[in-house]
Amino acid sequence: MKLAVALSALTGIFVLACSSPAPAPVEPTPNVDATIEAKLAQEGGVDATVQAKTLSTTQASCKLTGGETVESGWTGEDTGNNSCNSCFCTDGALGCTKMACLPHQVSPDSRPVPTHLPTPKPKPTATRVRPTWTPVPLITPTPWPTATPALTPVPDPLSVHIHPTSCSSSEIGISKKWIETLESANFTKCVRPFGVLIGAQDGIPDVYITQAAKIAAEILDPDMDGEPNDFTVFQLVSDYTTAWIPMPTDRNSWTSGGVEDELGQKLGSYGLQLPQWWMIGDKEFGDLNPDQKAVATMVEEIIHFMTQFGYSPAYPEIFGVESWNSLIAKETKRASCDWWQHPENDCPNNPRSYGDGCSHPNCDVTEFYHQVLVTRAGMKPGWLGIGFPTTPEELDLKLSSNVKEAMDLPKYNQINKPLVFSYPNRIVTVR
Repeated sequence: MKLAVALSALTGIFVLACSSPAPAPVEPTPNVDATIEAKLAQEGGVDATVQAKTLSTTQASCKLTGGETVESGWTGEDTGNNSCNSCFCTDGALGCTKMACLPHQVSPDSRPVPTHLPTPKPKPTATRVRPTWTPVPLITPTPWPTATPALTPVPDPLSVHIHPTSCSSSEIGISKKWIETLESANFTKCVRPFGVLIGAQDGIPDVYITQAAKIAAEILDPDMDGEPNDFTVFQLVSDYTTAWIPMPTDRNSWTSGGVEDELGQKLGSYGLQLPQWWMIGDKEFGDLNPDQKAVATMVEEIIHFMTQFGYSPAYPEIFGVESWNSLIAKETKRASCDWWQHPENDCPNNPRSYGDGCSHPNCDVTEFYHQVLVTRAGMKPGWLGIGFPTTPEELDLKLSSNVKEAMDLPKYNQINKPLVFSYPNRIVTVR
């Protein structure tokens, strides 16, 4: 199962702000979110007619593919010939994931690889040499804010598992086909923080799997109250039949031996790998907790996973990584060969350092945005692109105001403080 970043879904974020003069005007209280979103919509070329709908004080309902009507704020499965996709209604605009639905209902295990995903490839190539990691001190943890944006109630209970257990355990909740396929490749230990499936081969110590689970849980639930802050993103990344995080131990069997390809074909799901050789190099695991390099690698790959399979399909105009049309994709293009260069990409005066290239947006944009997100939050990435700023202050001078404003909007739930890496060692229940 090769890794290259890819998922696409559609949702709309549209705002149009307007006002008309009147005698003896009274200055209205500015609507900050509306002003910012209107600015972003203008940058992205969003249809003004659709924007105007969002401004209406009366929230419009949406019509599902099968003809049913749902109220604004609804989330769930579509109906009719689009029933395999998850959707949500926002003031008359229906946003859905974009899997190709079969004409008849099938079980998740029997459906083919979704047509919106490429043939599984490594991220970005199986022979990729990761950029040299320079040890950096971990930032002193800063408490997260206690306030949480309002979110749609989770319809069914879901345990937030932090400690790994057998992949066949009922608390993991994957299908028999998945259990048998994973076990055939020696993936016997699993954990599912907020439904995100992390599967590890026997040789990965439990403490490494637990740390990866804590990072995934904290990104989805930064205030650690047991509820995901962004319900739409939570729904997307918890679908293990679309994407999961494998933690393999043996480079030769995984790549040259064909295990990655075989799992990709059998499972029909995209695996974004977090392998032993990226976390600790060619060393053997010891008895100690993950060091700074291993933790930085976990943060990078899990943020890649959340961006590509969560935020990109949830907010394609802002965080999309499947084309060059999103806000962060345009920012990547603007920075390229100026203050950003992936070492696998060529620039006019500086050819690539190695590799086969990272020119597709689901590689280049994802890599760029990870470094923007982590640096701006006050943490240090495990590696920096060529010319990339080393401090939040330097980065803020280079980022466009549109990108900074979008990242700061609470509705998008972007990381804005250093991770504390200590999601509670317990199983909580999503209400």
